[in-house]
Amino acid sequence: MFHGGCSAEDPSGETGNGPNELLRAIFILGMTPTRLKTAEELHARRLCYELDLNWYPDSNHKMMVKRCHEMHKSMGGSVENVREFADASEEIKHWIDPTWREAKL
Repeated sequence: MFHGGCSAEDPSGETGNGPNELLRAIFILGMTPTRLKTAEELHARRLCYELDLNWYPDSNHKMMVKRCHEMHKSMGGSVENVREFADASEEIKHWIDPTWREAKL
């Protein structure tokens, strides 16, 4: 853990699924209980995970939602995913967005 024990940002700058993936997922939570998050914020947290962006605990949450939506290719942005939320482990999915369910087609 880094940044006073709150941040699990990858200090190496590497992206992708590594040994600290769960720590980064927990860090994306922004230290706010999930039940206080809007559907828009939960969606943005999934996008941040896919882009490997950090969602700092003391950040402006509205600004982070806007930033993730503007950057993510699925929302009209130009930034490609580093990974897919749907492929994350169940633990990661639970920590980032416990309300998310994969469509069963």
